[in-house]
Amino acid sequence: MQLPPPSATTALALEEGRVLFNDQHFFEAHEVWEKAWRAEKGPTRPLLQGLIQVAAGYHKALVAKNAAGAVKLLEMGLEMLNPFPQPCLGLSLEPLREQVRVDLAGARAWLERRGPAPLEKGPALERLEP
Repeated sequence: MQLPPPSATTALALEEGRVLFNDQHFFEAHEVWEKAWRAEKGPTRPLLQGLIQVAAGYHKALVAKNAAGAVKLLEMGLEMLNPFPQPCLGLSLEPLREQVRVDLAGARAWLERRGPAPLEKGPALERLEP
């Protein structure tokens, strides 16, 4: 699924959210991407939704210490991001998806009480031009 270039507003939100996400400000990244998601009408909307869910999942894991919320949101976010190509709109999605899979496995074990909270920090979302 190749996406057409996003609007200037959405492109700005993608980058602003990416910087916040990489600085471990997951709630703030979620808010920036959600604002763009609400305004977006095109095919970029599911990508934004996946990023929102992943950011919210890391917030649940690292800030709220909520295993169930982390698992649910990381699962939903990963499912939303899986159809998108690598790279997508200049974002390097595959390394992010790989780390979410690893962290999701740890969060599931945490939820099932087979281990402590597994995450110390979230992944990075890098830029990669096509």
